[in-house]
Amino acid sequence: MSISDLAPDVPERVSEEETRRALLQGLGTGVMVLCCVALTYVVPALEDYRPWIDGEAVPFAHWMGGQRASGSEAPTHLANGLVTFDSNTEGADASGIDTSLIAAAVVEDTTDEAELLAPPPVGTSLSPMAPSAVSNSIRTSDGAEKSVDLSGGSTADMGASASDVRMASAVVAPEPPKPPKHPALHITTSDYENVPMDFELTNGTLDHFYRQLVRTGRREAGAVVRVSHYGDSVIGADGLTSSIRRKLQTRFGSAGKGWVNVAPGWQWYRQKDVIYKARGWKSKTVTSNKLSKSRWAPGRYGYGGVAGIGWGAKSTYEAYADRLELYYLAFPRGGRISVRIDGGDWSEFETREDLPADRYRVFSASGPGKHTFEVRASGGGNVHTYGVTLETAGPGIVYDAVQMVGTRSSRLLNFNSEHIKAQVEHRSPDLQVFMYGGNEVGDSGSLDTYAEKYTAAIRRMRAGRPEASCLVMTPVAHGEKYRGRIRTNRRMLEMVPIQRSIAASVGCAFYNTFEAMGGDGASGRWYKSGLMSGDFAHMTSKGNKVLGVMFYQALLKDFAHWLSDHPDA
Repeated sequence: MSISDLAPDVPERVSEEETRRALLQGLGTGVMVLCCVALTYVVPALEDYRPWIDGEAVPFAHWMGGQRASGSEAPTHLANGLVTFDSNTEGADASGIDTSLIAAAVVEDTTDEAELLAPPPVGTSLSPMAPSAVSNSIRTSDGAEKSVDLSGGSTADMGASASDVRMASAVVAPEPPKPPKHPALHITTSDYENVPMDFELTNGTLDHFYRQLVRTGRREAGAVVRVSHYGDSVIGADGLTSSIRRKLQTRFGSAGKGWVNVAPGWQWYRQKDVIYKARGWKSKTVTSNKLSKSRWAPGRYGYGGVAGIGWGAKSTYEAYADRLELYYLAFPRGGRISVRIDGGDWSEFETREDLPADRYRVFSASGPGKHTFEVRASGGGNVHTYGVTLETAGPGIVYDAVQMVGTRSSRLLNFNSEHIKAQVEHRSPDLQVFMYGGNEVGDSGSLDTYAEKYTAAIRRMRAGRPEASCLVMTPVAHGEKYRGRIRTNRRMLEMVPIQRSIAASVGCAFYNTFEAMGGDGASGRWYKSGLMSGDFAHMTSKGNKVLGVMFYQALLKDFAHWLSDHPDA
């Protein structure tokens, strides 16, 4: 009995027409699937649905002997504590980080982070020299090295090394010529040859800062250059800023630590190059804006964005500085403040006055070196303090780390405009560096009003020192986990060009930190190399040092070119 006998209505074979119809339906379905896949690559809003993106293993490649992208391979550690990159990182075939920058960071990392370091000796490149041994050198557009002597003497032989000079002096010992009145600046291309990103928008915007730097570099008496670096948590522990500070002070001399709050204000507020302790203060921060409706101090948060209010509270500072200046508010109900130096007698004064007014009071130690200053609220009512500056007479650099942790740039508008104008005017920075945007990267929503608010904030902070130079510095590269990989936060790509336009509109120079780190994909590379923390938004200790070297070299390069263009500076 055949199948047809059991089911005569079921054909034994499918007709050719039905086969053709099935193939066409299958082909149509395949075309529709391919169109949908192609659409995910055309429409940015559908990028999360893309079946494959650059950096991932080719789908099904492992079926034909290829390797599967694991997404969890442990990085291989190197001798210097950094790591190589796995196949799951954007741009993993190359770090994008110059090895000499990493080496410089490793050298700096040999010191204990918690140690109070003595001021570094001024680099030999700025020490008093004979006129024939000092010059300023830059590389011209044709690759040749151009040397410009600023001392009035002859130009140095740029090919002679330090050992060559020592050997020559051992053979011939002529009477050394008298050094010039003002030793010249000596900057060669080797000081910045590995810089990955130049300063932008520098046509005249840094003139004031560089003219002051010339005075300090020539070791003129009392020549102190002050830089105030404002930022959020990326500088909250004074990591990046201390790296820049130490390199500048090694080259140009130290004039002290600079600004430190009286009250910390935020849990993660830290300062290096000073042993700082505070207890008992009630903090009012510009971030929370709790003083907006204060009767005596509306919007008065001081230079560092934190008002320390207390009775019996105390702060201690140990630093290589012989001069402390206290910033505080005098008001009708103000109490008394006492200051003591090196464990000596307390010096007490009243902060009570008929009308509220910001005040400043200086206390000097006996002689240079390391000193301990204590500031306490000693009674008679609450005191309203801001912070202190710790300095020497110079010549040298002071590099303030003005950390306002968790602050978005718009929060700077919480400052009373006249108050912060007076604070900046008194502090008198020669260069203001603005590094905000990291918190805004983590926000959702449109950036439509961002430029307007940040521009207004910078203008408010500059009002007290309009003649000073300023520089807008983008946030560090921010990353996010995406399909088992680390990619650049998409808002970074929007924010960087906005910040550049802001810098141009307010007359500031611009430093593209994001591109200096390698641009798109940098967060993954820096994380895998041990230079960025696991939140893909903050640097590790070594990462801060690498970034500090980058910024320092970019500054030196731009300064060297400026010197070439201003031989009479």
